[in-house]
Amino acid sequence: ACPEGGVRIDAAHLGADFVLRNFPGMAERCAQFKYDLAHNMVPVSPSAHFFMGGAVIDVKCRASLDKLFVAGEDAGGVHGANRLGGNGICESCVYGRLAGKSIADYLSKAENRSVKESARGMAEESIARLTAPYSRKNGKSPFENRREIQETNWVNVGVVRRQDRLETALTDFASLRHDVEKASVSGNKVYNMEFNTHLDTLNMLDVSVMAAVSALQREETRGAHTREDFPKQRDEYGLFNTFMWRGGDGMPVFEKKDVVFKHKSLEECQKHKK
Repeated sequence: ACPEGGVRIDAAHLGADFVLRNFPGMAERCAQFKYDLAHNMVPVSPSAHFFMGGAVIDVKCRASLDKLFVAGEDAGGVHGANRLGGNGICESCVYGRLAGKSIADYLSKAENRSVKESARGMAEESIARLTAPYSRKNGKSPFENRREIQETNWVNVGVVRRQDRLETALTDFASLRHDVEKASVSGNKVYNMEFNTHLDTLNMLDVSVMAAVSALQREETRGAHTREDFPKQRDEYGLFNTFMWRGGDGMPVFEKKDVVFKHKSLEECQKHKK
């Protein structure tokens, strides 16, 4: 390990001109921290920056909720368990364009342009619920809640997973939920990063629980999902997708559905993979 505690990447062998021409943003960011990507080694570490999963969509990017269209990393199933550089850009460009065209087509029909009246009192109830942290004095800081959610994910949910650690994470998330929902926020309401972080942690906790629950269901290693206790890919078992929705107690309810080989057979897919 290098002095910073991780490993280093060395791109200098590509030539300084090549690095600066092809990775200008990365080189500039490294320079901000006094590292020279074009000429010297730079310390690196793993980072979560892409979520494989999301809303179920049809071929027109429509989700199950009326008038909700989803594209990019918010949609599930486009690349499966694959995570290679550029997936996010590919999904955003291809499915973003498709979603835009689908929305335009949807709104071209007059009957789809109507806006239903909101339930009386719904807006006021939402505002009161979401701004409640401003009136609390003894809750934990949203910044501390976020740090604990991130640390629990890092230690027990990724990068390499195991049943006991995933179960520990779910126990920790259950304990954290009280702190997150009872957090306190100070300052004004015009632009408040502490309040924005509080809203983030509400979503982070839900997504973290979903990730841990679904990782427990897949007892194999596939793509970027790695189980230390199930190190091999198991096609005789694992050819399914996991679908989840919120249960009555707030925890995910899941269902496994077999993969349908509509365009290519399983044998063709396995042969291509090898």
